[in-house]
Amino acid sequence: MIKEYRGQNLGALILREAEEQVKKQNGDKLFLAAQVRAAGFYEKQGYTKTGKEFYDEYCPHIWMYKKLML
Repeated sequence: MIKEYRGQNLGALILREAEEQVKKQNGDKLFLAAQVRAAGFYEKQGYTKTGKEFYDEYCPHIWMYKKLML
């Protein structure tokens, strides 16, 4: 990520918009495959790790989910 965009909460904003789109389709849970190094960010957004780590494109990932309030 380009340094001048850091600290502006853009990642959280994009994630909230994705959650809103899932809710508009009556979805009540969102799953994502997070890079392990970014899992802390998702946890701060209310996501929970589930399952075991796995590799995708030579990088460790973990499945995470969040229950959404409709």
